[in-house]
Amino acid sequence: MPWGAVAGAVIGAVASNNAANKSSKASQKASDQSIAEQRREYDLARQDQMPWLQAGGWALGQQQAALNGDWSGFYNSPDYAYALDQMTRNADRSAAAHGALGSGGHQGDLAELYNGLALQNYNGYYGKLAGLSGTGQSAAQNLGQFGMQAANNISNAYQSAGAARASSYQQQGQNWAGLAQGLGNMYTYGKQSGWNWGG
Repeated sequence: MPWGAVAGAVIGAVASNNAANKSSKASQKASDQSIAEQRREYDLARQDQMPWLQAGGWALGQQQAALNGDWSGFYNSPDYAYALDQMTRNADRSAAAHGALGSGGHQGDLAELYNGLALQNYNGYYGKLAGLSGTGQSAAQNLGQFGMQAANNISNAYQSAGAARASSYQQQGQNWAGLAQGLGNMYTYGKQSGWNWGG
């Protein structure tokens, strides 16, 4: 009879340990799935925000170039090129109508018109760049927030998995300690009671 009790205690401890292991593995699997989903969502958000981030970076580069004296982006911009073309055609037609096309006076008039046109259109050009670079800055901020949120969620998932694993180890340790204590108590009781351990 005592061996039956011993076998029952061992089987109970092993079954409890198996259950603790399964619980820990299930928690780890759930954490792994959560982490994978967080990473997937962040990657999608980054992919979705990338065109705005890149456009903003390009616009910021154009702003910096203009502020450093490189106006080629402005001179090649469609708005300025169109306005310049229309203004030049109108000035040429007017000069041709008066017989002054190609004259020094006509060339001076064009230079004055070009300067005025550049001053008039530059602020609009720079403002458009500022709006686009601001959109890129917003995209960068959004990505930073998405990244921090994903990192926090992933960290929490890792901590949950670690806590589940630690709890499993603790439960197994308690199971084995309880089994050892129970067996020790049973042996002591059996010795005092005169049990026949061989029967």
